[in-house]
Amino acid sequence: MKLWRLPGGTGFPVFNGPGIATGTVMRAILILLYSLTLLRAAEMPALDGAGDDWNAGNALVLAEASALAYHHEAEAKIKEVLRCERVEFFTAALDLLKRFDFEEGEPGPQAFLAAGKEHVVLAFRGTEINLVDLLTDAWAQPGKLAAQVPGQVHSGFAATFHVLWPKLQPRLAEARAAYPQAKLWITGHSLGGGLAVMAAAHLRLVEQWPVHALLTCGAPVTGDVAFHKALAAALPARHWRVVCPLDPVTLDLSAVEDLPLVSLPEELTVFRHGGKAVWLHPDGTLAAGGARATAAAAAEFAKDWIKSRGWKPPSDAIERHSMGSAYLPALRKLHGGK
Repeated sequence: MKLWRLPGGTGFPVFNGPGIATGTVMRAILILLYSLTLLRAAEMPALDGAGDDWNAGNALVLAEASALAYHHEAEAKIKEVLRCERVEFFTAALDLLKRFDFEEGEPGPQAFLAAGKEHVVLAFRGTEINLVDLLTDAWAQPGKLAAQVPGQVHSGFAATFHVLWPKLQPRLAEARAAYPQAKLWITGHSLGGGLAVMAAAHLRLVEQWPVHALLTCGAPVTGDVAFHKALAAALPARHWRVVCPLDPVTLDLSAVEDLPLVSLPEELTVFRHGGKAVWLHPDGTLAAGGARATAAAAAEFAKDWIKSRGWKPPSDAIERHSMGSAYLPALRKLHGGK
């Protein structure tokens, strides 16, 4: 039996044997069913680049883009949802991802660039990896994104971004030249959220290109305090981090130290989150964020983890992190959808 994963980490058992659909056919069916959960273009709001305030419609559109980044054959759908004219996917062999045991071999597309007269969207996809591996890698060694960027970042995310950037840079430059009035939006889910943060920092602090907004869903911690201060100054008020409570990938161990009787090694608290946290409950309601909420979520998750058998992550941990079963449904409800 194999465990096929849909975009966003939802797993399904697939049996191979006489008289039973093969894993390839079953996976195609499951991906088709998943794609049907995406809102029809007619139901989607358009990106609104006016103002710096949080906009639930923009968040929904960018979350849909993050979900579509998992589909290398979704060009037509992307054009409908983002109301753009050009779409290009980018792939790369990533050293960071080679360390993981992928159930489907080599990883698929890692990002896409969608361009139109009003908006350019750069969306990074996450990975379909083992949860424990992702949590372990969330505490990788610090490194530099670039000499011009203050502070330290997650070295794995930085290395992954630098593999993709030589392919992305010329296409993004072409899009800027073709659509000089278009606003650039950057988004991603899970590991893709970490890559989106690297891209925004590189574009603003190294290339000094304009970035209108950055939005991530279920992103892990990415850099230290100095890094996030520099990014906040370069992208003021337009960096949002959507978090579903008890999504284990979003845990910030630096916040856990706020809890009584808790002391962690310094190397586990270097990385933290930036931007404005938008805490989103499954029913589509928002809750106050901040370090206190982060610590409370971490404590609740830890209790749930300890109660589970064999000290393994709770059985629904992946569901809490999934685009298809957590983030997209909640954002649709927030925006007034079903």
